[in-house]
Amino acid sequence: MEDVSGCLCAMCCFPCMMMTMATRMDEFCCMPFLVPNALFPMRVQVRAANRIKGTICRDCVMTTCCTLCAACQLKRELDNIDARKPSTDL
Repeated sequence: MEDVSGCLCAMCCFPCMMMTMATRMDEFCCMPFLVPNALFPMRVQVRAANRIKGTICRDCVMTTCCTLCAACQLKRELDNIDARKPSTDL
């Protein structure tokens, strides 16, 4: 397990994790509470924007049947995307 903190966050404070991820995706922080099964469109958006292989059907199944695992995957993917961004520090 490389991301123990992310898994613990998903298990212990899922709403906080969803709000944090929505904010990182430049979405309204309360979007996860306003959109039913919000993890599904969030996952599709990240996958499409970053040309990650997969299907909408698989995203739907993962977010419906394995919600916490899908949330952890999305958090790790956002972490990887952030790590690849060039630094703007001078």
